[in-house]
Amino acid sequence: MNKTTIITNVQTRLFELQDLKYRDFHAKLMPTVNKEKIIGVRTPALRVFAKKYGKTDEAKEYLQILPHQYYEENNLHGLLIEQIKDYDTCLEELERFLPYIDNWATCDMISPPVFKKRPARAHRTNPRLACVRPHLYRPLRAANPDGAFP
Repeated sequence: MNKTTIITNVQTRLFELQDLKYRDFHAKLMPTVNKEKIIGVRTPALRVFAKKYGKTDEAKEYLQILPHQYYEENNLHGLLIEQIKDYDTCLEELERFLPYIDNWATCDMISPPVFKKRPARAHRTNPRLACVRPHLYRPLRAANPDGAFP
């Protein structure tokens, strides 16, 4: 499948989930993101879509397409990265995606479960992962309540 077809398929499906009132509300929370770049898909609906879409071959191709036009496309990208079960592959995809994260909400959404097994290694591998650092270090917070991390 070609790049344009994949993008069109994803955007069409995201617009089917659109909630304009939610878009207007969410745009106020992200003043650095142009409102026209927000479709208005609620996170639970996006997670359901990502879970189904992540099982398709098209999703693997979608991960190769950057940058994205819409905020929700970036969030979908992050949710697809979360589904990668191999640590090194997940880390590689996340590092490739990091330069395209342009807002706190997308950054805050990404929390790959595979990192929970080796959280410190992920941050030491690439200091740019500080963007998702709170998620990477979630298992260590209880051990380090003062916020100091190894």
